[in-house]
Amino acid sequence: MSEKITPLHPERERRQKRKRLALLLAVLAAVLGIVALVLFRQQLNLDRIRRFFTYFQVDETQYGHYAYEAHSNSAMAAWEDGLAIASVAGLDLYDEEGRLAATVSQVLAAPALETAGALAMAWDIGGSTLLVADSGGLVAEVTAERGLLDADLTESGRLCYAETADGYRTVLTVRDTERETFRWYSTTRYLHQCALSDDGAQLAAVALGQSGGTFESRLMLLDTAVEKQEALEASLGGQLIYQLAYMTADRLCAVGEDSLQFFDRQGTAVGTYGYDGSYLMGFSLGGSGYAALSLNPYQAGSRYTVTTVEADGAQRGSVYVGEEVLDVSAAGNYVAVLTPDWLRVYTSDMAPYAETDETHGASRVAMRADGTALLLGSSSAQLFLP
Repeated sequence: MSEKITPLHPERERRQKRKRLALLLAVLAAVLGIVALVLFRQQLNLDRIRRFFTYFQVDETQYGHYAYEAHSNSAMAAWEDGLAIASVAGLDLYDEEGRLAATVSQVLAAPALETAGALAMAWDIGGSTLLVADSGGLVAEVTAERGLLDADLTESGRLCYAETADGYRTVLTVRDTERETFRWYSTTRYLHQCALSDDGAQLAAVALGQSGGTFESRLMLLDTAVEKQEALEASLGGQLIYQLAYMTADRLCAVGEDSLQFFDRQGTAVGTYGYDGSYLMGFSLGGSGYAALSLNPYQAGSRYTVTTVEADGAQRGSVYVGEEVLDVSAAGNYVAVLTPDWLRVYTSDMAPYAETDETHGASRVAMRADGTALLLGSSSAQLFLP
């Protein structure tokens, strides 16, 4: 038995061949695209592509402009796609288009500010008020017994704060936006810095004291699931500690006047980065797993260097600026460096990424993880889009 085969019309056969060829080329292009993304992801910089699709329709002459009331000691930070400001009048949150999204009115004589995820936390250093808000308004408020010394906010929505209290040198408290979950009392030492791991399981603090008749700072680590305990301790040496923060899930960084020190969650020192006699003029711990430092061999002058440091104390990158650095800010894989004349954005290894000489009179900068930066002035701010 023979089969009857009907030949295709020549034009139809050519169309099918073209379709098969087009499909083959599309598959090949997709494969080559994936290979290129893997091999050249640093050079391609996917954040540029994301920003193109996020901002390609915005009018840069109108978008990202913020206007606010000028106060001499306001604290400012990037918040979600907008801006958070803590001032003597309270806490204000602005959305990405510069509109006021939420405001909490409260007197903050010496305002401090921290943002994490959808939350912003403002507190009064030495005062008694601590505020936590999101775009819907106030979500938590704390009134301390006496004076607030420090506070920390995590991406998971947990917070800790250190305060003085009657009968104690310092009281440490951990809570979420709804309730208190842990409290620890220090009767012998002042704890002027505190930090909370993102999972809320460990609370760290810096104790001021002395050893052998000389000044000494000490790191203290507490398990927030244990009511009564002896803290794990480690020496931070005879330097004043400016800030304490969890740089990663299991790495803690203490920023001191002479060096950065890094510890694991057991209190074991895992690295140190000394300033080699230079003065620490500014720093930022907002980057993904690294610290950014502004250093100068003199307390005045313009011989600034900006350096990034890994969570084990190794240097990631460094660049000599040679001008006065007004501010340095890190977020994600980017570092913003602001001088009176220009703003430059670097990748975390301090390779040049973008720059502008239109600083709009800004005195501070807030880097954002997508590669954009907020230029912050006394009464207005402007978004820089690379």
